[in-house]
Amino acid sequence: MRRLLLALCLLLLGVAAGAQDFIRYYPPAGLPLTGGTMTGPLGLPAGTAGVPALSIYYTNTSSSVYGRTAVYADATYLHVAKQTAGGGAAPDYLYFEMPVRLGGDIAGSASDTYSLGSSSSGGNYFQYAWLKRGIVGSASTALADNTKKAFTIISVASESYGGGTIDYTLYCADAADRVTRSGVVPFAAQNTAGTESCTIGAATSSGDSSNNAKTFAAVTFTCADGGANAIQIEVQADCSIAAPTTLTIQTRPAQAKFNVVTPQT
Repeated sequence: MRRLLLALCLLLLGVAAGAQDFIRYYPPAGLPLTGGTMTGPLGLPAGTAGVPALSIYYTNTSSSVYGRTAVYADATYLHVAKQTAGGGAAPDYLYFEMPVRLGGDIAGSASDTYSLGSSSSGGNYFQYAWLKRGIVGSASTALADNTKKAFTIISVASESYGGGTIDYTLYCADAADRVTRSGVVPFAAQNTAGTESCTIGAATSSGDSSNNAKTFAAVTFTCADGGANAIQIEVQADCSIAAPTTLTIQTRPAQAKFNVVTPQT
C-alpha cells in the first residue's frame, strides 16, 4: 500500500508541475500491491543510467532536450547523477542544509585525482576536520640505486611561500635481502617574481631495519626548481644490496600552508 501511495504522489507531482520542473517515476511492469520484491532505491525498480528509476526534471523540452537529477542502481552503487542533453540544465551539487551523519565509511573514487573540498566556486573548504587515530595519504615513487630522483613537486605561487615536513619510508630488496628506513624531512620554499628557492633541513631517521645486515649506505635529500612556480623534492638512496630488484620511497607531505602537491612516480 505504501508503494502504491508513493507512486500516486509522484504521479500527481509530475502532473501538477507542468512541462518544466517535475518528478517522473518509472514503475515496474506490474506494481506489487500485496507483497513482492523491488530491488531499487525507495522501493523503486533499479532503473538504469538511460532510464532512471526516479528523475527530477529541471528542463524538459523534448526527449533530446532535458536536464535532470537521476536516481538509479546497479550491482554496486546507488547513483544520484546529473544528466543533461541538448543544452538542458540541472544542478551541479547535492546540497544538505543540515548535518549529515553516516553509518559507514566514505569511500573515494578508484582514482586518487579527486579532493575532499574544492577550489572551485570561490573555494569550498572545510574549516575543521574532526579526526581520530590517523591521517593517511601517501604516494610511492620507484628509484634507481644511488641515482637522484624527484619524488614530489610542490606548487609555490609567485610572491608566496610554503613549507612543512615529509614523512618517508625507503625500502630496498632483492630475492634474499631486505632493508627499510623511515624518517622525516623538513623543507621551506618561497617564490619572488617567479623565481623559487627552497631549502631542506636535517632529516631524522629511524635507522635501518634489515634481515641480513644490509643498509642504506647514504641517503641525501635535496630541493630544486620544479618548473614554473614550483619546487621539487629529490632523494638519492644508495642501497648496499648489490642489484636491488625493488627500491622505492613512500612519502606523505604535511604542510601548515596549503600548496598543491603532485607526487612523482
